[in-house]
Amino acid sequence: AYRRPGKTQSMKTLLWACLLLVLDDITTIHAQEACLFEGAVRLQGLPTFDAGRVEFCKDGVWGTVCGDSVLTPWSEKNGQVVCRDLGYSGALNSILQNRLPLEARAPTGTPIHIRRVFCLGHEDSLGDCFLTDNNGTCTHDQDVAITCRSVGGETGEDGDVRL
Repeated sequence: AYRRPGKTQSMKTLLWACLLLVLDDITTIHAQEACLFEGAVRLQGLPTFDAGRVEFCKDGVWGTVCGDSVLTPWSEKNGQVVCRDLGYSGALNSILQNRLPLEARAPTGTPIHIRRVFCLGHEDSLGDCFLTDNNGTCTHDQDVAITCRSVGGETGEDGDVRL
């Protein structure tokens, strides 16, 4: 016998539909790794906390920063701002991601958020610098990676930080 769904059945169907939509959104966000604080920066891809590719939080998703712009190439001042924002005393060096080991490069699907960065050096965060959104001209080979100097640490000639 056919039973017409009542209010309880309709409500269960609606709740399941909502749950599936939420789970789908969570899966999508997790695939791109959500971030909570717009303009936040982090270093990723290397097994140390003080070095890695620069990632920027935009629209709730982490993305990389392009450093190979002809008009405004990545500068030491940009690196200093990123490292200070992360709590380090400054930057030791900056390199393009194409010089990183393959396992340290951005995973497939990671967006490239920023095309150009221009910092004067006194800014508190990368978001305070002049930034240009990526318009599709950058590739992950142009992602920036930096090494930061630990607070109170001394830099050895080989680039290691010694406390």
